[in-house]
Amino acid sequence: GLLAASYFFARGIAGLNTEKHLMATIAHQISLSIPETRRFIAQAVESDPSIFSGTLETLLQTLIANPLLQAYASLGDKRSAGKKWARLVVIDGLDECQGANVQRYIVRILSTALIHRKVPLFILVASRPEPPIRDSFNSYDLRDLIYTIVLDETYIPDAEIKRFFWNKFDNIKQTHPLRTYIPASWPLSQAIQSLVQRASGQFIYVLFSDSSSLGLPSCNRGTCP
Repeated sequence: GLLAASYFFARGIAGLNTEKHLMATIAHQISLSIPETRRFIAQAVESDPSIFSGTLETLLQTLIANPLLQAYASLGDKRSAGKKWARLVVIDGLDECQGANVQRYIVRILSTALIHRKVPLFILVASRPEPPIRDSFNSYDLRDLIYTIVLDETYIPDAEIKRFFWNKFDNIKQTHPLRTYIPASWPLSQAIQSLVQRASGQFIYVLFSDSSSLGLPSCNRGTCP
């Protein structure tokens, strides 16, 4: 799905190693990625300016869950005909948030929002499999809702990286200003395989790879072939 919000914990960076800014940051990003929620989030803050001193669970319910459900309900029959909503929230490095109890707490309140409030989001949590986090996911009625990918030595991401490359290059062929000059056979399978090998299983390479080596037409100073 489209990215609605993201938050990255970092153990060595003040402000990013605690839960203090988690919900406010996600709520702000959701107000931008899903504009329909903006007025409901603003109303919540206006009605209680001290909301940001509340608990993490209160912030989640008041600034994220309720506005999402209110915005979703306000659309009514327009939901299916309208644009596709951003629904993916990424929380990275949960294990780098200080305190095992806080890590458990975050998992618990996210679980409650998904199970009992039916919040229309997909939540991707990336973390080392520390016992408090692993046990929390195994404890809170999540078995039917979660999908786990274990990124250890047995995980072989080449197929996913290849699929990602093909999707991105198909998008280029459909949207590039010079798409009429792009051959139907571009890019060659060998070129994709070469990119996959260079990535060595690292998606960070995929995000910053250069397609110029694959023969994509280019414009110089406004002049195109």
